[in-house]
Amino acid sequence: MTHTYHIAPARPQDLPQLPAIELAAARLLAGHAPQSVLNETTSLDVLRRAQRHGQLWVALAADEPVGFAHAELLERDAVHLEEIDVHPDHGRRGLGTKLVRQVCEWAARHGFESVTLTTFRDVPWNMPFYGRLGFSVVPADQLSASLRAVIDDETRRGLEPAGRVVMKRPSRWSEVNEMNDVASRPVDPTPEEVQYLEDRIYEFNASATRIADGAWLAFFVRERQRIVAGICGNTWGGTCEVRQFWVEQSQRGRGLGTRLLQAAEQEARRRGCTQIVLMTFSFQAPSFYERHGFEVLATIEDHPRGHRNLLMRKHLAPTRHDRSSSQA
Repeated sequence: MTHTYHIAPARPQDLPQLPAIELAAARLLAGHAPQSVLNETTSLDVLRRAQRHGQLWVALAADEPVGFAHAELLERDAVHLEEIDVHPDHGRRGLGTKLVRQVCEWAARHGFESVTLTTFRDVPWNMPFYGRLGFSVVPADQLSASLRAVIDDETRRGLEPAGRVVMKRPSRWSEVNEMNDVASRPVDPTPEEVQYLEDRIYEFNASATRIADGAWLAFFVRERQRIVAGICGNTWGGTCEVRQFWVEQSQRGRGLGTRLLQAAEQEARRRGCTQIVLMTFSFQAPSFYERHGFEVLATIEDHPRGHRNLLMRKHLAPTRHDRSSSQA
């Protein structure tokens, strides 16, 4: 379904690929920083020095770097997270969190009390992200000389100091405090956090069953680059599961839903699936699915209150190619 990722110390062969990741990630900050800053990359000499000193880590997918974290030693008792980037193609998978945690764990092992960084104050996925990881803002009047020098350097490069913030957290992750946080307050999860849980569940399921053929399955209909209909789910172990299926109200009655469902079924058969399953509410489209060969397997009453949630399934006959292959 997804790549298997892991965090590792950077290797010399990883270094030439990191500037491209840095530039790709910078595109997300268009409008928040001058183009001159967005075009900057960390020099290979700096990366080589960080790699030699064990202060550079990469997120790997199929042994290829897709993200990295670079730490520097600016102060006696703190490690500074100089740069952290994840290629947008691999975003929302928890890699940023893993990289930050790797830096914090390294700092704790080497006797540093805290980790510092600078980030954008008003970019929704910057300061709030670090806040969820335990970083807090360092007031301007409490900045050390080293951290003031970092802000001064950013200002010289064109970043507006009012839009930047210095943050800091203890290097050690307090598991007790994190568990207490879970018990004391709910949170609104980010897409990255949700994807992280899904990846871990899939890894467990694949390990337990020894079936690791999971893959996304999705089709979209666009009009002037805007999605007006789509179906999204996955295939795994011979079953196709539809998770989202939507057609814009103004586009209904044109057969888009039928075409999308047929496309998903055809692709599922091509992947060797023998059934397709989904859940729909009684006020959504159970009759639509029944017309397309689905049957109700189970009903959950009062979900939501006053309505029903239906588990539906359709057996998928093999394609002509599949039948001929099995007879060969």
